[in-house]
Amino acid sequence: MRLRTVLLAIVAVSALLAPVRGQSLPATQPDTTPVFHFAAITDTHIAHPAELAKFRNFLLTIRDAKPDFLLILGDVCGHAPEYLPQIREVIEHSGLTVYVIPGNHDDNYGKNNDWFNTAFKPNYTFDHKGWHFVMSDSQSPPPADWLPAQLAAPASQPTVYCQHYPPAPKQTPDDLPWAELARHPNVKTVLTGHWHQRNSGRIGPVGYEVLANCFFTSQPKDGHYYLVDALPDGRTRIKEYPLNNLKLREPADAVPSVTVRQPHDGDILRNGTLFAGAATDDKALKRIEYSIDFGAWQPAKGTRSWEFKLNTESLADGHHLFRVRAIDSADQATIDLGTVLAMVENHPPQPGRVFRLQQGLEGYQGCRDATVRKPDSPKSPSGEEGNATDLECWTSKDGKGEFCEFYIRFDLAKAGIPAGATIKRATLTLFGSRQNQVDDQGKLCRYFLGVLAEPWKTPMTFQTRPAQPAWFSPLELDPKPALTGAWPYLGGRQLPMPPQPVVIDLTPLRETVQHWLADPASNHGLVVSPAGGRTYNMSTKGTGYAIPTLRPKLEIEIE
Repeated sequence: MRLRTVLLAIVAVSALLAPVRGQSLPATQPDTTPVFHFAAITDTHIAHPAELAKFRNFLLTIRDAKPDFLLILGDVCGHAPEYLPQIREVIEHSGLTVYVIPGNHDDNYGKNNDWFNTAFKPNYTFDHKGWHFVMSDSQSPPPADWLPAQLAAPASQPTVYCQHYPPAPKQTPDDLPWAELARHPNVKTVLTGHWHQRNSGRIGPVGYEVLANCFFTSQPKDGHYYLVDALPDGRTRIKEYPLNNLKLREPADAVPSVTVRQPHDGDILRNGTLFAGAATDDKALKRIEYSIDFGAWQPAKGTRSWEFKLNTESLADGHHLFRVRAIDSADQATIDLGTVLAMVENHPPQPGRVFRLQQGLEGYQGCRDATVRKPDSPKSPSGEEGNATDLECWTSKDGKGEFCEFYIRFDLAKAGIPAGATIKRATLTLFGSRQNQVDDQGKLCRYFLGVLAEPWKTPMTFQTRPAQPAWFSPLELDPKPALTGAWPYLGGRQLPMPPQPVVIDLTPLRETVQHWLADPASNHGLVVSPAGGRTYNMSTKGTGYAIPTLRPKLEIEIE
């Protein structure tokens, strides 16, 4: 009886498992055990030593989660492309495999590709555990046949496509790369950044994911990092984590530190200037190197105490940035570089004929300036958009978005110019510190310069600025400007480093300047306003800037 009971039970169970004619078996649940997982971040905007150090700690900490690799989806640096080689060095010493693509900050919207390309590759692919990854530069797209060739993987091979930009508002499913991606069903995931916020969407049949930014500032706002599971069916599962909740740990081997004892920021350098300083490391130092204006690294003498002598005759007169770094026994480089921003002057002005009026230099204390902004909004304290004391000439949306102009006055009575001297030449030199939308043809960003007929006080607002000329876009030029000009192109960096000279020839206003010299009470200074039209900005260092040689300079030559 027991055997019969068992047999009947087996038959009953078999009947339950057997398919019923005309019905299908219920679908089995997909396997969600990841094949592997990787990390992803975007829009780190590294532009300060503290941010680079925090990024280094992040790499070490995220490595503990054992991702197979990390993706960085562009805008690795902020307005500071000089950090890209340092970022690469930090990555190389992290022990983590990292794949990087460029964003608009990394190559100036594709205008300066060498910024990114000298540190990283812009377009490439890699395979991992049966998956295919396509890393594309969305600002300077590769040749037309590149993307189809990289996507021509077997239909069974899941593909992840990465670029910095999500679809633009005017893009359609017929535009590249979206049309090409739609032709390849093995493209399971599209990862992008740029918007600084998490989002998902579709453009035609192609779905895309937008990852939020991952700022490494001291107080990152809503910054996130991501761990992504690669699933057996080719899908991905994206898990988001707040960066603030990640307890970062310091690497066991510290990077070396370096200091510069001499010279100092703002010093005027001539031939034979000695640079000297010190360096330390928790283990051992290998060498000290210096670089001029982001050029090649050159060896200095010594390690813990180091020096090198500068031949200024090999450099053009003007401001130069000198950087110093230490390399330790593990080939790690200094993160917080020693820097000096100083002026080389091999050919000083002719004494008694040329008078240089620059606040804080040679005893001169006669310049004041002010920027008027509409709307009257304060500058960001982070300095990412320039110093609060910068002089600004901006316009946006014909003045409806932003409008900035600046006022400046030099007291000629404090210049030491002999009474009765005849002025031969006058130039105003400003030092450009921020620039956007200025083209290399000088066609886009024009300014008006006016001579003021009434006094002004600081602080000053758009409402309390002098009644004349009171230009504002759209401009009715009454009175007409004393001079018009175009802002020069300063090389494409939004924050030029070092700040670049912008020379405005005031010689056409020689009679006005002569009158100021004879009658100091008539001197109310100048106003510089944007000419309207395109959205653009030009900022220059003001009188309140810490380095005197980069403050506004009026140079007067007498006959």
